[in-house]
Amino acid sequence: MCVVHLVYARQYAVHQDLHLGSGQSFYSSNIAAGCTISLRAQRSAFSSGTIFKEPPSDDPYPQDTSNMKGTIAVEEAIIDQAGVEAHTFAQFQSLMRPGSDETSGLSAHEKRLLDIHDERLKKMDEHGVEYMLLSLTSPGVQGEADAEKGKKMAQVANDYLAGEVKKNPKRFGALAALSMHNAKDAAEELRRAIKELGMFGGLVNDFQSKGAEAYEKVYFDTPEYESFWQTVQELDVPIYFHPRYAIPQDLAAGTKYGDRRHLLGAGVQFHLDLSWHLYAICSSGIFDRFPKVQIVAGHLGEG
Repeated sequence: MCVVHLVYARQYAVHQDLHLGSGQSFYSSNIAAGCTISLRAQRSAFSSGTIFKEPPSDDPYPQDTSNMKGTIAVEEAIIDQAGVEAHTFAQFQSLMRPGSDETSGLSAHEKRLLDIHDERLKKMDEHGVEYMLLSLTSPGVQGEADAEKGKKMAQVANDYLAGEVKKNPKRFGALAALSMHNAKDAAEELRRAIKELGMFGGLVNDFQSKGAEAYEKVYFDTPEYESFWQTVQELDVPIYFHPRYAIPQDLAAGTKYGDRRHLLGAGVQFHLDLSWHLYAICSSGIFDRFPKVQIVAGHLGEG
């Protein structure tokens, strides 16, 4: 049986040796959900699912951030310098902002994702975020259909992430990007990221694109990925499941999203698509064969 809880904080708290206030508990279920964790909060705050966000400057009800000291932000995207072209948001421009120039990309958003030690750190201080776990933005390596290119992309991104974390390890940690074209490459890179780069786990963006036209979707509940999950259990680190935007084949006329583009993204499509993958993992027997495997589902469990 799979039990879903709202937070997963134990792994990060243990590694960072952060003080935990009284009345807190950590769950040992296989799947947990949540984006932001406050290590000073009582149990009720853990179960509330509150995500702290910056209020607008003219907000008549400004949020009090004085009690947020000790917050760990878990799902925090970056773009690595070497992968700017591959990770550009231009490919999603028409989906995220219909009618806009597809060639321009979301330059302001990309700039924020490229920044780590300047404005991002200032915002962390402003809103009481004590520690942040960085990860490669979606779709990341899962959007690379070529296995060898994907393997290299993951290595480059993880080396970059580790280098940035070393500049300020008291404030930043990282989750590893993984090429999921095959279990061997995924397991080897996860092991390298944990043992050599000091990362806290891995992050995958739903399914792995594959094939000459990137039309094939690879999910990770099949027997081919047994050795990967065995490695995850051996390393005792979580794997974060993050959504991704619909791919071209799912946007053709006559498809469910092609005719209903207003449902794309965080409103509906993210949690519908990723929850299917999570259900597949739950029903595959992976947690029976590897009971110590931990999966984190963002956005309060993707529905």
